[in-house]
Amino acid sequence: MAQDWFYFSLVLIGMVAATVFTRSAFLLLPARLQLPPAVLAGLRYAPIAAIAAIIAPELIAWRWTVVGAAPSSAVQASALASAPFWLHPKLLAAAVASAVHWRFANMLLTIAVGMVAFWLLRSLTG
Repeated sequence: MAQDWFYFSLVLIGMVAATVFTRSAFLLLPARLQLPPAVLAGLRYAPIAAIAAIIAPELIAWRWTVVGAAPSSAVQASALASAPFWLHPKLLAAAVASAVHWRFANMLLTIAVGMVAFWLLRSLTG
């Protein structure tokens, strides 16, 4: 039992150290050591790439089901299976959020509108 706590503590300390080092590397590095302009330009796209990596797997699912509701009958299951994929609440909400982001270029507004659209569409379909 004591050995488990030792390994847990060791892993926890290692994870904290790695996180602190990677997050503060830009502050700890000497001022003369600068990142190349190409790397700095690429880092501008890191936040949108992270959001895309989180959202894309949800949108690429080809066999969707209604979120939070299992089909209660064979008729309902066949209706869900025969519905076109572009009428799924996740995909429609993503389209609404994309339009809002294209128009206003505000990430917080995009997330808020996308979530509200998803909740409304999900309540309408299921």
